Amino acid sequence: MVKISRLVDYRIRASNPASTVITLTANVATPIDYKILSGQQFSDSTGQTFITLEDFTWPSGKQVFELTAFQQTLQENQSLGVTNSNANQTFNLPQPMSTTQLMLG
Repeated sequence: MVKISRLVDYRIRASNPASTVITLTANVATPIDYKILSGQQFSDSTGQTFITLEDFTWPSGKQVFELTAFQQTLQENQSLGVTNSNANQTFNLPQPMSTTQLMLG
């Protein structure tokens, strides 16, 4: 079925990436606010990688903190091409991407 769909230039994609709530636990309560930046990667016991898509602040005085992360592949330092400054340009990405999140920095 996948090969047939590619004949008409149709790419099958998941509509939404998997997400999970990650619980972080410290041995003692944090003495200061601790910032967890967007793009922080976490892996589970099966090797699945989950990435934070926003910054989180673990508040001081808390021993347990929960955050949401998404199953994504972080592509860093990828060249999209050269722009000619015209509107509505298209660039081919090196790998298929989720249509729900694309962050350029």
